[in-house]
Amino acid sequence: MSHNILLYSQILFHKIFSYGALKLATTGAYLTLYFFFNSVEMPALIALFFLIIFDFATGILASYKTGVEIQSTKIFRTALKILIYYGMISASHLTELAGFSFIPIEETVIAILAATEMVSLLENVALLGYITPKKILNKLREFTVTNINK
Repeated sequence: MSHNILLYSQILFHKIFSYGALKLATTGAYLTLYFFFNSVEMPALIALFFLIIFDFATGILASYKTGVEIQSTKIFRTALKILIYYGMISASHLTELAGFSFIPIEETVIAILAATEMVSLLENVALLGYITPKKILNKLREFTVTNINK
């Protein structure tokens, strides 16, 4: 039985990756990712993605606990937020490539977006009834408001 599964997996893997179009699309996606995003910032980009996911999950739990109806538009908003955030990060990276490498634009944008997500996450955790560090929350709010309004 396990030999058949192994053989099937091998055949499936070969069929998937034998297509030239798939190889071309994968290469194109990789090159696009490499050009539009700084590979040095990849851990920060992954961290931001997980902050968004954690914020989404705690938001769903907080809605459930407080009795607020969960709407599909809010779920769609999270997907849209990911596209917009990563579009902003890509634009900041391209701006640095265009000649503004002496200003840490991309790092600043990532830090502000991560701080914004952390504020939202801490607010959701507070709605769930858990203790949240108020000083950290206030400092993050101050950081995001100060840097967004400049």
